[in-house]
Amino acid sequence: MEQHFTVTTRFYVKTLEKALKFYTPSLREKNLADFLADKCDDLGFRDIHTDDVGNIIATKGSGSPKILLCGHMDTVPGRIRVRKEGDYLFGRGSSDAKGPLLAMLFAAASAQEKTGTVIFVGAVDEEGNATGIKSLTSDKPDVDYAIFGEPSGTKQITIGYKGRIAINLKINVEDSAHASAPWLAKNAIHESSLFVNE
Repeated sequence: MEQHFTVTTRFYVKTLEKALKFYTPSLREKNLADFLADKCDDLGFRDIHTDDVGNIIATKGSGSPKILLCGHMDTVPGRIRVRKEGDYLFGRGSSDAKGPLLAMLFAAASAQEKTGTVIFVGAVDEEGNATGIKSLTSDKPDVDYAIFGEPSGTKQITIGYKGRIAINLKINVEDSAHASAPWLAKNAIHESSLFVNE
C-alpha cells in the first residue's frame, strides 16, 4: 500500500529539536539511531535496520533509479543548549549535520513508491575515523546516485567535497650513493616522484 506524507514545517522543526537534544559524539549515536528508526517506521520506510557499526539504514520506494541519501548522526564533543531564537534553531549538530540528515529523511519519506528507490543512511563516526562510511562503502552499495548531507551554505549545492588521503610511502633503492655522484645509484626522491606523477 502506497503511503504519501506531507511534512509540515512545524513537524520538521519539532523533530529536529528532539534530535538535537540527543548528545551524540562519535560512536555514541545509538539513542539517535533508535529515534530515527522509529521515525522511519512512522514514515513508511521498509528494511529498517542498524548495521554492525551502528549506521541506521532504511529504504523507501522501489525500482530504478536507486538513490542513497546519507548524513551523519555524530557531532563533535561539547554541548550547546537547544534553543529557538526567531526563525533559528540552535544546538550541537543543527547544521553539521543533524539538520541535513533530517531534511534527507523527510525528503526520502515523500518519495513515491514507483518512482525509484531511496536508501536513507544515518552514519556513525563521521567526525572521528569515518567508521560508518567505511562500513557502508565496503559492501559496495548498489546505487545509481549518492547525496551526502553536509553544510555548504544555504544557497548552493556542492558537487564534490574536499578531503585528504594519508599515505606512508617507503622507497627502497637498494644501494645509495653520495649526492656528488648521483649516477652511482637510484635516487629515492626521484623514484618517489614517479609514484606522485602516476
